Amino acid sequence: MRYYATTEALTFERWTMATTTRKPRRYAQGTTIDPAKSRAEIETIVTKHGATGYVSGWQGNLVKVMFEMRGRRLRFSVDLPDVSDRQFTFDGHRRLPPAQAQQRFEQFVRERWRLLVFLIKGKLEAIREGAAIFEEEMMPYTVLANGQTVSEWLNPQIEDHLRNKTLPPLLPG
Repeated sequence: MRYYATTEALTFERWTMATTTRKPRRYAQGTTIDPAKSRAEIETIVTKHGATGYVSGWQGNLVKVMFEMRGRRLRFSVDLPDVSDRQFTFDGHRRLPPAQAQQRFEQFVRERWRLLVFLIKGKLEAIREGAAIFEEEMMPYTVLANGQTVSEWLNPQIEDHLRNKTLPPLLPG
């Protein structure tokens, strides 16, 4: 251990060691909150913020939460990987037993649901506090008449412009 004349140097060394030797934690990493509780929490949050309708469900590996608010239908979707995905079935190069892979997958699902709670709550709180505008914040999630969200409809068009380099200059003129 080195000795320092000031406490700042010692504090900086401890900070450097702490930040370089550990991986940063993911949001909701290790949560034990059941997905059903997260779904119920989302329903409570959107109701508190004035939703006039709410539905959530899943099919295969696709999870969707939809609600109506301020005359718009909004949809948040999460694609979950398959339980047989390598991130759940292997630990480095070692294949995990099926029960352990299932536990890893279920943990991932719990974390994703908590992330969805955080995303929706954060957006609605920012709108409520005046830090964001509802129409702008919720635009990507707004469902159009064709069933797509604005984001699903617009992203391929943006990708096409990027691929073809047809975007306008950053500074026109």
